[in-house]
Amino acid sequence: MTPEWRADVALQRTLNNGHEDTLWIYSREFIWRNLRRFGFRVIEWRGFHIASAALLRTGVSQSRAAAAQRLDPILRPFERLADDIILMAQKA
Repeated sequence: MTPEWRADVALQRTLNNGHEDTLWIYSREFIWRNLRRFGFRVIEWRGFHIASAALLRTGVSQSRAAAAQRLDPILRPFERLADDIILMAQKA
């Protein structure tokens, strides 16, 4: 595991379609905590990049892992393991 694994916020260098990219990564707990702090409540959220995330963690190349995204609909029960989320929040 890298030092960024459980950090609230981390700067991550990665490849995106074969090009170097830099991303800010925020932990789910950090996002939820700050939404609550500023008076929002999460109404709904959905995880995506479930299969590709699992494959990347096992050392599969990005291009091969990306092809696995089509499995995400049948992996919904495991969406807590997803690398990315989309959420809808409402100001309380």
